[in-house]
Amino acid sequence: MPDEVTRFATQLVETSSVAQLVLTSELVCLYANAAAASLGGLSQEATTNRSLHDLYPRLAGRLEPLLRMTSDSGSAFSSIDLVSDPSEPGGQARRWIVSTAHLETGTEPCLGLTILDLPLPSEVHAASQERDELFREIFERTPTPMMVLEWRGQAFRMNPAFLSMVGYTEEEFSKVGVQGITHPDDFAADLERFGRMMKGEIDGYEIVKRFVRKDGVIVWGHLSISIARKASGEPTLIISSANDITARKQAEDERDRLIKQLEEAVRLREVFLSVAAHELKTPLTPLQLDLQLFQRKHEKANEPMPAELARAMRQTARLATLVETLLDISRLRAGHLVLACEAVDLAQMVRDVVDRLVPEAAAAGCALSAHADTEVVAKVDPIRIEQVLSNLVANAIKFGAQKPIDVSVGVAGEGAKVRLSVRDQGIGIAQDDQARIFGRFERAVSDMHYGGLGLGLYIAKEIVEAHHGEMTIQSEFGKGAEFVVELPVFPVQA
Repeated sequence: MPDEVTRFATQLVETSSVAQLVLTSELVCLYANAAAASLGGLSQEATTNRSLHDLYPRLAGRLEPLLRMTSDSGSAFSSIDLVSDPSEPGGQARRWIVSTAHLETGTEPCLGLTILDLPLPSEVHAASQERDELFREIFERTPTPMMVLEWRGQAFRMNPAFLSMVGYTEEEFSKVGVQGITHPDDFAADLERFGRMMKGEIDGYEIVKRFVRKDGVIVWGHLSISIARKASGEPTLIISSANDITARKQAEDERDRLIKQLEEAVRLREVFLSVAAHELKTPLTPLQLDLQLFQRKHEKANEPMPAELARAMRQTARLATLVETLLDISRLRAGHLVLACEAVDLAQMVRDVVDRLVPEAAAAGCALSAHADTEVVAKVDPIRIEQVLSNLVANAIKFGAQKPIDVSVGVAGEGAKVRLSVRDQGIGIAQDDQARIFGRFERAVSDMHYGGLGLGLYIAKEIVEAHHGEMTIQSEFGKGAEFVVELPVFPVQA
């Protein structure tokens, strides 16, 4: 019975209208049935020991990659459609349905190949040709560099824009391949994403990579890769498009270089300011002590303080404030601002600060008043919060336009917060400037008309936030400004 089955199977293969062949791993024909011989226009005897290219010169270039993959992977492939190129000579358009298989013969591995040869109806062929021409026209004329890989045939198609970008002809590109035009430092990242796409983990990916042109020039490209699959999940086409972003990348690199230069310049400026502040403080402290000594001598002798001495004390006090401001910037930058918190009556602090600055406000033509509850206690660093309050009041005097200034303090948020407010009726601050005035060295007015370093509000806000508080502003240009500080009332131990 087995011999009879074998005989029937042999007859079936011999009489089949489907071309069936057995090939060596070198793609040399060991056996071809009558249909396979007829497809090549040969007798069966003439097919033996002929190469695939000799048998089917029209088909071999498209069959060989598929057979090589079958040989390398040991996998079988079926229902692979091949349609003749309309531009090829050879008469009627054809469609070939191809299957391959890996065969174990006991001596050496062989390859099985079946080809179903079908004529393509003229109307189908015409529609297919029209569609192909349309897509070819789009592909060729689009300004976007594109490359398409037919996965089974391993055939690359590149449009003129892509070839222009990399500087190769199609023939030259076929020799160097994708790796040859990819910068060595970018190839691994591209390959890793490509592997994930082929495994089905992702449907496609985008990557910024460097292409190496034929002339060695580096071209930066934004590459988009997508994959088309059959219903079975088998890849059919891999589509790549690339945008030349070299000019943009160069602009970004130049911007980054300038940013680094600016950051370094700012760092050096801050180092200079820190060193300068420490150096200035060294002679300033004994100078202030000497001036205070002269002041006490005049007070003991019941003599009026000379105008020159009073002026010198005011100027050294102003200089001391500026130096301390620069030192605060250095401390904030280094994260060394340390708070010494204790229970403080902020109502009394407001009254003291206002009393101290009344003469300065009067000299600027501003009436300065305080509105404080009997007692408002919070746990804060008294020196730092007084610095904040003094800075806000001094700002109000500077920009108050000779109009009244009101300073108030009270409890807010159902007793959970303390609210400090400094309100003037001066020049105000435009809406666009209100966010940036809390930055370092930022000003909302011209430094030609108003002095200062542009650091006071920055330091004040940092101090408030170090207390877990918040500083806000409400203002309209030309209608004054109100700075509000809200501080949490932490429990104070009795």
